[in-house]
Amino acid sequence: MKRMGDIINADERVRVGDHRYIRAAENLATKVLFLDVVRTPQHYVHRRPYMDPSQIPGLPSDVKFLGEYEAMLLGKLLHPVYPVLCIEGPAGSGKSTTLAYLLDLVRRLQSASANGRTPAELLIARLDFRQQGHGEFGPGQIDAPDSRRAVDELIKDICRELSARSREHIQPAEEFDSFWNGLIAKYARHEDPDIGPVVRRILDEDPRLHRNSTAAPLTPAQLEHRRGLMDAIRAQDTRWYLRYLILFWRYWIESRHDGRRDKAFVVLDNLDSLSPHLQRLVLDLIMRAAHQDGPTFVIALRPETRMRQGLADTLIDVITQEGPRPFDVIADRLRRFTDQPQHYADPTLGLTRDQYQLITDFITRVYTQITSNDTRFADFSAAAAGRSIRLGLLLAQGLFLTSIADMTSSDTTQHFLVRSCVRQGQPQFRASVRSPIENVYNISGITETARLLLKPRLLRYMEQHDNRCALSVLRSTFVLFGYEEDWIKRALNDLLRHECQMIRSDGYDVFRENWGDEQEMLYLTEKGKAYVRYLMHDTDYIQEVMLDCQVDEARWPNQVAYGHLSDKLKLLRLFLRDLAKADVGEVESFVRRLRVAKYHELFGTRLISLDTVQRVYRSVGRIITTSAHRHPHQKTTYRSILDDYTSLVRQMENENKRLLGAEPEPTEEFTLEVT
Repeated sequence: MKRMGDIINADERVRVGDHRYIRAAENLATKVLFLDVVRTPQHYVHRRPYMDPSQIPGLPSDVKFLGEYEAMLLGKLLHPVYPVLCIEGPAGSGKSTTLAYLLDLVRRLQSASANGRTPAELLIARLDFRQQGHGEFGPGQIDAPDSRRAVDELIKDICRELSARSREHIQPAEEFDSFWNGLIAKYARHEDPDIGPVVRRILDEDPRLHRNSTAAPLTPAQLEHRRGLMDAIRAQDTRWYLRYLILFWRYWIESRHDGRRDKAFVVLDNLDSLSPHLQRLVLDLIMRAAHQDGPTFVIALRPETRMRQGLADTLIDVITQEGPRPFDVIADRLRRFTDQPQHYADPTLGLTRDQYQLITDFITRVYTQITSNDTRFADFSAAAAGRSIRLGLLLAQGLFLTSIADMTSSDTTQHFLVRSCVRQGQPQFRASVRSPIENVYNISGITETARLLLKPRLLRYMEQHDNRCALSVLRSTFVLFGYEEDWIKRALNDLLRHECQMIRSDGYDVFRENWGDEQEMLYLTEKGKAYVRYLMHDTDYIQEVMLDCQVDEARWPNQVAYGHLSDKLKLLRLFLRDLAKADVGEVESFVRRLRVAKYHELFGTRLISLDTVQRVYRSVGRIITTSAHRHPHQKTTYRSILDDYTSLVRQMENENKRLLGAEPEPTEEFTLEVT
């Protein structure tokens, strides 16, 4: 086996002179696309439609726009109904950015409500689990004892933040005197069932506290004794300490703000960076410890986290993240740059003045193209990024990583821009664990020909079965198809990776030595659906990712030219030929062992490569027709290429009828007259 891109002539791969790209352009791309000031009103991209912010009393005057979604979520924060507010959305969809922006608005609104006398007091604890050092608990599988340890570590971090924030406002003398005495008195009067587990544990350690008078102030020795009791229990039971701190925050809300819950928030940001299994355990603990009149917990979660949630939703308000499209954010970032490029100029970026001007002129043309009536780039970004703004911005970095020759060319099309985003500044696409593009025709660590269609089959199968499937069913089905379990596991891990998440799991994010549990469900993401319906059949995408696929050296020439359109189309047809051959061989084996009816039941009545071949044929037909009109001296060459594509399409239509007994609707044939 040999990597397909390695058979291209060396001269075609060298990037020298004007054929190189400007490496320091990546620094500028990061500065333009990944703003570090998105929390300010002038940089936040709102979800359309907009509301008139002047209609909302108290909003700061610099808030010129407010999307309907943001206005709704702001109302949830200012008038909390439940103790837990969950914002659900896939990784990278802007949950953290939206939360940061709205909490900043809440702070400014509260300050304004103080009428300029003293800033209104807010108590906000914020933990970013992406930065808390819990990466070891994110991907992969954790056995039961390790799960307990992981959750304990997470709860300790939450408790540390709750403790630090609350003790900025309440001194120890008040905590161990007024707060403790109030808890014990309420417990004695059976007033509040929520405090029972906390107070009982304290009284178990020192029953004398039940009889202590609450009238006289505590002595320093008594205060120290109570502090020692709390420290001892905290060291033994982190869950008790979490309940204790939530009651402590409730005391602050009641004593300082007459029970107004819009004054206290606990934000668990990027909790969705953990595996759903751990997210679910943490969420369960929070829901059991939270109080209706305590602080509002604001949690960002992935949708699959709650799929197995056992508690009723009486304590939780769930909002689906509805931020802007990735394309809207990309266009906004590019507009800001092209409007005021001088604001981004910085000698530390490593660009000369001429290089900076070249990139500026090119990105200005790019912005004009992608915001025109041609939606090619917008369609690609929607398919490749799904709802992930972060992924869309990573893809858009490829716009800056373009060769000098291409930046100066007047023939740049949106097809070229798409391919630049796929390549990400490389002469050829090369898959990596950090790549924002998934190569569905290759599996990490597998070189056998059978890998070509395993991931497309997995995605298509899930789409045909309500976009979800139990892991156990998926394993048993594809083993029947003839795939080895190790191939299936590796393919699923590729599709699950966070950088380009095409499927999601409600259990674990990576399968290693074992397969997780039998209840685990896999869900097809919007991005996964877009790959099935769009990218898997997209000519620009296939032409780039196919170069990183392994091919059988015996069936391929040692070297091929790749400098002209005709060369690229010939190589694409050879790759489609290999896809078709692999498909026919696998389906022949399947129906021989399990009959056609079983294939129909599991995979439908079409060969998976047929859709790709037909749709690429239509795209190639349009390309050849246009190119032949522009270059009539090449008509004979283009006619030969078109005939080869037509032959492949007809062959696959016939194979579909032969193997599956279903005659597909024939593709309309392109013709090219040669005079």
